[in-house]
Amino acid sequence: MQESLKVFLFISIIFFTGFILRSDTVNLHHFNASEKDYLTDFQGLPYMYDADCYYNYRVTLNYFKNGHLGDKYNGKFSWNIYSYYPEGRPANYPPFIAWLAVFFYNFLALFVNITLYEACFWLPAIIAPFTGIMLFLLMRNHVDDISAFIAGILVVTTPIYFSRTVAGFFDTDMLNVLIPLIIVLFFHGGIRTENLFKKYIKCILAAVFLLLFSLTWNGWAFIFIIIVLTSLIYVIVLKGSDKSSTPFIQFFAVFILFSILFIGMLKLFGAGIYLNFPNTSLFLKSNFNNNWPNANLSVSELSKPSFIEFVWFLGGLNIGFGILGVIVVVLNLLSAKLKDKSDLFFYLLMSVWLFVGLISYSMSIRFGIISFIPLVAFSSISINKIIGTVFKLKNNFIRIFILFLIISSLFVISVAQTQVFKLRPAVNDDFVDAAAFINKTFSSPPVLVMDWSYGHYFTSEGIPVLMDGGCLTPQRNYWISRALSTDNETLSKNILIMLSCSGDIPIEMLYKRTGNISLTATILNEILSMDKKDAKSILMEKYGMNPNFSNQLLNFTHPYPKKRIVILTGDHEIKSGYWNFYYGYWNFAKSQPQKFVYSEGEITSTNDTLKHYSNNMSLDLKKRFASWNGKRPYEVILVYKNHKDEFRVYNESNLVFIVFMEKNRALVVDKKSKNSLFIKISVLNEGTEHFKRIYANGHVSLWELR
Repeated sequence: MQESLKVFLFISIIFFTGFILRSDTVNLHHFNASEKDYLTDFQGLPYMYDADCYYNYRVTLNYFKNGHLGDKYNGKFSWNIYSYYPEGRPANYPPFIAWLAVFFYNFLALFVNITLYEACFWLPAIIAPFTGIMLFLLMRNHVDDISAFIAGILVVTTPIYFSRTVAGFFDTDMLNVLIPLIIVLFFHGGIRTENLFKKYIKCILAAVFLLLFSLTWNGWAFIFIIIVLTSLIYVIVLKGSDKSSTPFIQFFAVFILFSILFIGMLKLFGAGIYLNFPNTSLFLKSNFNNNWPNANLSVSELSKPSFIEFVWFLGGLNIGFGILGVIVVVLNLLSAKLKDKSDLFFYLLMSVWLFVGLISYSMSIRFGIISFIPLVAFSSISINKIIGTVFKLKNNFIRIFILFLIISSLFVISVAQTQVFKLRPAVNDDFVDAAAFINKTFSSPPVLVMDWSYGHYFTSEGIPVLMDGGCLTPQRNYWISRALSTDNETLSKNILIMLSCSGDIPIEMLYKRTGNISLTATILNEILSMDKKDAKSILMEKYGMNPNFSNQLLNFTHPYPKKRIVILTGDHEIKSGYWNFYYGYWNFAKSQPQKFVYSEGEITSTNDTLKHYSNNMSLDLKKRFASWNGKRPYEVILVYKNHKDEFRVYNESNLVFIVFMEKNRALVVDKKSKNSLFIKISVLNEGTEHFKRIYANGHVSLWELR
């Protein structure tokens, strides 16, 4: 009874520590009152913290209303009609997060008045602390309860996990290490159990949760691979010792058999529900994605972490004590100080997990989420060693005092590292108001062109977009970037019309005809720069296309009637605008962008007349002199709230400086880029021949194609 009470107390502290810290983030402590109002909805809740959260909410709402994840069912697939417009895409998304959220909502609705959105918002803060509890239960098999308890606290406060599981971060991250820990808990528990019936029940339960994990996250196979690799190493080690490997091989074979059976049955009979095997690409009509510029380069979470990011997100405590824990384990293995052979399997599993996790994390920030658990486990082992030494002290007062000091210090430091995050919601009032304006103004929503990273929010509002985070295809990314980066506005207009009406069809048609991506892009760039009649002449006379093919192609590149098209721009794009030119200036022959300049940064004022740019730019307003990296600009454009001031500096230069006076920012671009659609409407907020502003509020504007 006393033991159960102690375990319950530890579990409760772990849960409430994780829950309270995550719930407290809704107060947006790092922002002032006006900023908080700007970043919260009508219910007083912060907007969700990542664009993917809005997609998860959208599929959850669809499941709640329609019984499937898509906006409609086309007879074979559940379909997203607003993403990747006009084609749309299958809603072949892991459904468990939607199932869990709807269950959670229905349960809460029995007791309180709550919306589905609120249930989705709070769910991560409820679920994430259970990960700490699972590791606590797992570590109790190998360390004392205090060390296991500290491991649970370290889990719920690890920066990379905390930042992606706060209230309002409605994504699968809350489950992506919780379910693997449950799988390991059952699998490892089965190894430790002598009773054959209980042993194989745990083995089958591990396979069941692997099935569940396959319905949760596309990266589900990582834990399966780790268990398989560990088991193979474990068998080799047993073969080299005097211990029989046969019982484990039988146990492992049952796990593999049931895993394949469960997942295979889902594949055969549950395809309508969902199953995504590892490395399956998004279903798209295009079959030549790899020949276009890599669209993933602009995805920040797929980039490699810097050294500081690598260390910070894993947590200093985890790394420090984790390294000590690895040393302790190595010394135990060398001295053969193991309680039983299951300890050996556990050490091997955590070592393999750590190796796979750190290698994956070093390649992409996104995979940091899977790398911290073994570090915490090893931290618990080293802390256990320290506590064991303290327990050997003879003086009770000193022993208790040191234990209290260790526990309280680790607790305070781990909690403190969660307080430095300045988490900012993915959208704000400006985006929300823009979506409301579109839905109120247009009887049928127009096709929206905007930064892909905000696409999921607008599709959740029933507004079709050309591209979002779930369909970042290279060819679509190139053509949108091309439309924004070119100074040929006819080309910009026709690209957006083609994509909005015909999608990828003309691109694929021409590629099948030419078999060459570079030639396909060249021809389309040329014919989209002119009207339909002239384009037909070019196709037939210059490129030798027959009349039937030319007419068919032009019906897709120059369609009629046209759809209403709106471009959303905002201050947020000035910093990320580099990518429009990187992709839009792509040289297919050399597989690299043409040379261009796009340098954005902060200005610091040194006196009333001098501005200094953080990237070696200086500007003397009194003398009208400017330079950047020792180069003088062609002209300087000073952008104020209600007007612009332009002055010429050096006619022979190819650079243009754009200075945002009230925002203390500056931008350096090529002279040719100044006349691009992106610079005109996103940076300078000027109307053009074909695009007029129909809405402006705060930091966001909407431009409709005339």
